[in-house]
Amino acid sequence: MMHQEGEEDECMIALYYIYTPNPVPVKQQMEFQTRICDDLSLGGRIRVSLEGINGVLSGTKSHLKFYEQALYDELTETCTISQQRINLNMKYCKLRSDLNFQEQMFDSLKVQETHEVVSLHDEPPDNESPNCHFHRRGRQKKKQIKKSKNGELVANGKEANESSEESSPQLDGFEPAQHLSPEEWHTQLLLERLSHKNDAILIDVRNVYESKVGYFEVEGVPTLLTNTRKYSSLPQVLEASIPHIAGKTVYMYCTGGVRCERASQYLQKLAATSSKWEGSYEPPKNIYQLTGGIQKYLEEFGSNAGERKVTTTTATESSTQSCLFRGKNFVFDPRRTDPVVGCSPAGNCLVCDVAHDDYDNGSAPCLGHEARCCRCRVLILVCNDCRQVYRCGEESDDERAKNKPGLFCGPKGISCVNNGNSIDAIEFVCKKNEEVARIGAVVELQ
Repeated sequence: MMHQEGEEDECMIALYYIYTPNPVPVKQQMEFQTRICDDLSLGGRIRVSLEGINGVLSGTKSHLKFYEQALYDELTETCTISQQRINLNMKYCKLRSDLNFQEQMFDSLKVQETHEVVSLHDEPPDNESPNCHFHRRGRQKKKQIKKSKNGELVANGKEANESSEESSPQLDGFEPAQHLSPEEWHTQLLLERLSHKNDAILIDVRNVYESKVGYFEVEGVPTLLTNTRKYSSLPQVLEASIPHIAGKTVYMYCTGGVRCERASQYLQKLAATSSKWEGSYEPPKNIYQLTGGIQKYLEEFGSNAGERKVTTTTATESSTQSCLFRGKNFVFDPRRTDPVVGCSPAGNCLVCDVAHDDYDNGSAPCLGHEARCCRCRVLILVCNDCRQVYRCGEESDDERAKNKPGLFCGPKGISCVNNGNSIDAIEFVCKKNEEVARIGAVVELQ
């Protein structure tokens, strides 16, 4: 059941990122974050770097609002001069109604020093991670703050998201792509659909297990699903995708916007410097990114799970009546997916192809009952019926499942396609006349 003692006492998830006008005093900021989150009983993960901060927290709405104002004041005092302003842009996300609210709250706080807000490089080994304040609390009581060298910034300690120690590929001199608000994004994509020019492309910069349960789908505008296993594989995928994005208007999106900041910056560099554009390929005409990511878009155009709107809007009707996102928004917090969803389900069972978009098969993600590849442990979608027949990665040590055939992440679950924790194929989702086609394109990554 949801926590419903009052609107201000409602438990929520808050996520944000910010690039500050002037360098962040990292040690001072880490101490501030640890202190205020402890005082307000907030759990989650916070990355602190010289260039800014990236965080996701759980707590009551009133405490999260207090935190937002306190952080705004702290950054205004320490990271601005003269007329400079802080743009914090905190996103508040509701909990799922199908899970107990306590199962959707972080039970620890990790404040980590990093080189960047988000990086396109691999994460360091645990024993080479930077400073990290690790504060674990029980569901009801707090424990003593401990120092830890475990610097991996991932939800439930399992998914490789966007954290890293090393700096990204040299991007000095190249700005992130132009931002479009959810309304502007929606309107421009509808105009692309109406134009029938076929000179635009959507790029999903998230990982494969994220796009499996949701993605943007616009008639006449193909969506490139990068299908990466980790964010650091994205530069190789973008370079290999040059033939598909040449001469087109590019629309990039991610969960909350932070990964597009760096990914669009890299694509701007690629458009300006790569030798592959010479000859038969033209650089992209324009590059845009979605402000606030899928999260902000669904706040404007989505609906609550179980109350999904049936879209009957034609291309000539008001743009505010339709949602261009299909499925669920995968999130890196204990909820796994946000309760605000798109226009129709997107996922399918890996084995039998029946509609299915729940990695946890009805369980709370914190219980660890999710389906995973038996080799590489990436999340896989397996319907309830097929889970009775097959063994998934997290069940390998279960005596009751040891005689079942194991499932892997490849087609029909027959084999693992992971090669060095990267991907070997990108995928396009193309919608035409209300029918959707998925087209694979082989991309070898070294």
